[in-house]
Amino acid sequence: IYTAETLFPYTTSSDLDRILTYNFFEHYFCCDIRKDKVKYNNLRLIEWVDSFLALKKLANDVLEGKRSAILKNIQLIKYLQMHAISAKSATLFLDMITFGKNSSDLFDTPLLQLEGDKIYLLTSALNQINTFRVIMSRLPSVEKNISAKGYNFEKQVVELLKHKNISVKKFKREISGEKYEYDCVFLLDDKIFLFECLRTPVAKKERKIG
Repeated sequence: IYTAETLFPYTTSSDLDRILTYNFFEHYFCCDIRKDKVKYNNLRLIEWVDSFLALKKLANDVLEGKRSAILKNIQLIKYLQMHAISAKSATLFLDMITFGKNSSDLFDTPLLQLEGDKIYLLTSALNQINTFRVIMSRLPSVEKNISAKGYNFEKQVVELLKHKNISVKKFKREISGEKYEYDCVFLLDDKIFLFECLRTPVAKKERKIG
């Protein structure tokens, strides 16, 4: 069985989790999440990631008997502050991952509000979550516009082509009352290539050439 310690002798499992999660998000959103300022429901991607990683560590401590699974809201806020999350961001984050009316299941909202200001951590769920998957499950529920990913991807495609000395154009057209926007158009070997830089994959039945 391979573990973080056998594969990377100077890296803990939590460090490896952080490295992999950062990598997944940076590939998906085509940006350096440590520098990206775009906010998703008032939280930057780095705040979403670091907050969930901090809760995973807390859940592990609970399972090891070091902490209680029931904590006051202020205790959780202070815990997140210890992991470089501001009190304001911590408050927003905890509110968005606490099970409520807009929650579909406990997968992406693993906190339960108890009587008063106490919160119960679903430690078994938190300890095993795939941080990338759980955040990508929660984001659409709390943030309607995550289109920045499409723009960043488009920007990288254009920069790559220009680096190869390929002239790139972007333009809009209206045909029979329908509006069309071409993110990236270029000529290569006497062939015209049209790129549409989408945030999500297109279903096969929607793929067609006009």
